[in-house]
Amino acid sequence: MGSISTAVGLERRSRVSGYKIKKGFFSNDTENLPQVIAIFAEANSANQAGLTTDKIEVTSAKEAAVKFGYGSPIHQILRVLRPISGDGVGGIPTVVYPQVSDGAATATVRTWTITGPATANVTHGVIINGRDNVDFQPYTYSVTIDDTAAQIAQKVADSINGVLSAPVLATVSGDTVVLTTKWKGSTSAQLNVVFDLNDTPGGLGYSETASVDGGGDVDLSASLNNISDDWVTCVVNSYGESKLAVFEQFNGKPD
Repeated sequence: MGSISTAVGLERRSRVSGYKIKKGFFSNDTENLPQVIAIFAEANSANQAGLTTDKIEVTSAKEAAVKFGYGSPIHQILRVLRPISGDGVGGIPTVVYPQVSDGAATATVRTWTITGPATANVTHGVIINGRDNVDFQPYTYSVTIDDTAAQIAQKVADSINGVLSAPVLATVSGDTVVLTTKWKGSTSAQLNVVFDLNDTPGGLGYSETASVDGGGDVDLSASLNNISDDWVTCVVNSYGESKLAVFEQFNGKPD
């Protein structure tokens, strides 16, 4: 009996040319060109130990979260490229070039003070970087009449820490909530926090009483060298204009 052939049929070769099928790609269709997306971003502080700048192909947002930390810049990018619902970029490979944080880097810290007590039963929420939830986990909490400012501060912290993919960790000190980014570096300074009172204050007040932007640079040279002769068609630069010149020096400026 002859063996079963595993060769790609002639009618499909032009479609799969340049691709290697990996676990996690479930689409039967791929693009006609061999696209590759390179992602340059940081891991969380808790995931920095033993981290190298070796490139790694990541096939899901969850894999990015496990390797580089939930809520990290890498995880946030992969959540968009490979969402829980929807195909995202489909079969296009996504290769991560993780960045080791500067040893002197610092995190961004936002401190909010709450005034009370509550005069009504209300539901309030937090909006972090424009989102009131992540992966369908909301930053909402229920306030009960006569709750003290300290009790509400704890509820705020619990609502944030209960969202696994939140970009911050919350701690409580009396009637204040301290929000600290999970990673260190200048990109953490983009943190934006507001409170949503749903048009019903319930006797409560929220005010940002302290704000410290994180700082610290990253050196992209090792990661750029790791590209070597690899074919890359798209680069996700999480550092914005601050690193644009570095990428242009490496790849050249378009005419």
